Amino acid sequence: MADTDSIDSMIEACATYGPLIRSLMFTNQNTTTAATTNSGSVTGSFMGRMVIPSMTSPVISVIFTQVDLVTEDATVVVAGYRVEMGSLAISGNTFSSGTAMPTRTIAGTSVQTASVIPILEVTTALTATTPTITITYTDQDGNTGQTCTVTLPSSPALTTCFNLAPHLAAGDTGMRAVTNMSTSAGSAGTLKVYGFIPIAYGVPISPAAMGPQPLSNTLPFFPFKASDELAIYRFGSTSTTTVYANLFGVPETGF
Repeated sequence: MADTDSIDSMIEACATYGPLIRSLMFTNQNTTTAATTNSGSVTGSFMGRMVIPSMTSPVISVIFTQVDLVTEDATVVVAGYRVEMGSLAISGNTFSSGTAMPTRTIAGTSVQTASVIPILEVTTALTATTPTITITYTDQDGNTGQTCTVTLPSSPALTTCFNLAPHLAAGDTGMRAVTNMSTSAGSAGTLKVYGFIPIAYGVPISPAAMGPQPLSNTLPFFPFKASDELAIYRFGSTSTTTVYANLFGVPETGF
């Protein structure tokens, strides 16, 4: 039986091994760049991340049963697992490969995951006039050589994010891996594609964003391992903002 099969087993796991509890605050002091219909449509920004700490045997992973997200404005805030899948240096048009989406045991079944919200993030501010970014990827079913193309606004600012999901090849619902990236224009800056699997979200209720908790929503529990990233993104505005996150994680010792 897994530690997360029931509320009783979760309580027992926390009593035996201890929960992972964190209270975080992230402030984005950059005014980001608005998305267009050619670049995801929904304006996004990266708020911050937490790296999962090392675990002591027999604990192998942690699932988050409570994620409280609060922001100062009426925007959508999303927390989830993320991994860097690929990077593009605009100067020189140079691609560097990252990490493919992992295989994880979810609800007792080994699953090859795919990013349902692949995100293109500006990690170094761009100098580029309406660059067209072409991303070659492996889709959710393992089909290689799929292409995603977006045309970005000119010189998007640092921490600006673009949702790639609307621009995937016809019939695709996610990315497993990124195999190439290129740009049509630009002289400086860096773009990265992150695979992202949401675990909780806050809906806009000004001045806070509160949403369904992992125990009551329809998103599956995602097991986080040591050194994984839990990242927080904000969608719906270009303004500066602050996000508060309270996290409660239950340890897992396997199935």
